[in-house]
Amino acid sequence: MQRSLHMTLALMPALVGISALALLLPASLAGQALLVAFWGLAFGAVPVAWSNWVARTVPDQAESAGGMVVASVQSSIAVGTAAGGAMFSFSGIAGVFIAGGVLMLLAALLIALRVRVQPPRGRNNR
Repeated sequence: MQRSLHMTLALMPALVGISALALLLPASLAGQALLVAFWGLAFGAVPVAWSNWVARTVPDQAESAGGMVVASVQSSIAVGTAAGGAMFSFSGIAGVFIAGGVLMLLAALLIALRVRVQPPRGRNNR
């Protein structure tokens, strides 16, 4: 993240999507555990990266913008839960993993193409 926040913002959802799709492949219990750990590692970096992005983008309103990030995450969880439940009813667990994985890959592409990152503010350019 320190080297390239933009890469981190795009790469982490891509890794979540890839691991979600990979969990559909036949694997041993150890292999599945590694995929879940990989998914958790990538997912855990997402809020840290987005908080850093918000602080760089609107440094004078970082606290308010951070609240908006939290609200959008909570709303996304609610919508994702409802959509995942509907998907599970329609196509089972495989459909949930496919839909989630594809959605995360599309999100990574959108982030890579559309999100702009401000350079970090140093002591000399405040």
